[in-house]
Amino acid sequence: MYEVMICVPLYQLVLGEADNKFRFLTSIVDTTVLPLSICLCGEMLSTESMGVQKAAYECQWYQRSQNLKKLLQMVIMRTKEPVRMTAGKFFVISLETFADIGNKVFAYFTVLKNMKD
Repeated sequence: MYEVMICVPLYQLVLGEADNKFRFLTSIVDTTVLPLSICLCGEMLSTESMGVQKAAYECQWYQRSQNLKKLLQMVIMRTKEPVRMTAGKFFVISLETFADIGNKVFAYFTVLKNMKD
């Protein structure tokens, strides 16, 4: 859906069919900023979750009590897979997802441009 919302104003702006170029440009920016900010948050969440494993391992666990060693072992085991933000369990939200959106926008734009020519 976002792909179409970005592609159509971009198409009209590039081909000069836009009456008010500023309105179409702000429309493109507005529809791009929201998915980018969500994808950045998902990427930061995954990156920070991978830092938990390293921090748990580097906390001088060998000098701690037996109970804390067991807890740290569970934390390390749990953090083998990074925490990921998903969209309804359909796809992972990350910068890779935003890149896929950009690729689809380019593909749709190319199809529209080829239909015009």
